[in-house]
Amino acid sequence: MYFWVDDVDAIAMEFGARVTRQPWAREIELTDPDSNRLRVATANH
Repeated sequence: MYFWVDDVDAIAMEFGARVTRQPWAREIELTDPDSNRLRVATANH
């Protein structure tokens, strides 16, 4: 699942995740307890 947010850095800090830069956004990837991959991103402007 992909979530668009205003501030991916704040969420990354909360979960201790590393932000990666993609051509379309800065994003993090998280895995929930059921092994679902969650991607959270802020669009590049």
